[in-house]
Amino acid sequence: MSRSWPETVDEGYVALPSGAVHTVEIDGEAVLLDQSAERLHHLNATATLVWACLDGRSSLGRIATDLSAELGAPFATVLADTVEVVLRLGDEGLLAGVAPTPEADSDLV
Repeated sequence: MSRSWPETVDEGYVALPSGAVHTVEIDGEAVLLDQSAERLHHLNATATLVWACLDGRSSLGRIATDLSAELGAPFATVLADTVEVVLRLGDEGLLAGVAPTPEADSDLV
């Protein structure tokens, strides 16, 4: 059963990729096949990194903390980017339990 977004998606949000999505990485970027919608999505390197961290257990804050430390980038910037990527993934219906928005654009990031 699909649901819409919670009121806020912030550092406490935990995301899990949909089981209908298959990933292929090429040169640090990913192509996602959403079998349920029969659509392909291209992720840039940043979005691919975030996608790889979505495990259904780690909060966006934990993911941003780890990425910030690994990349040497400010936590606030990494968190904002992580939340934006997750919002776009959800809008496309690529996350478990989140229905795509009608105006979703397949040109992700």
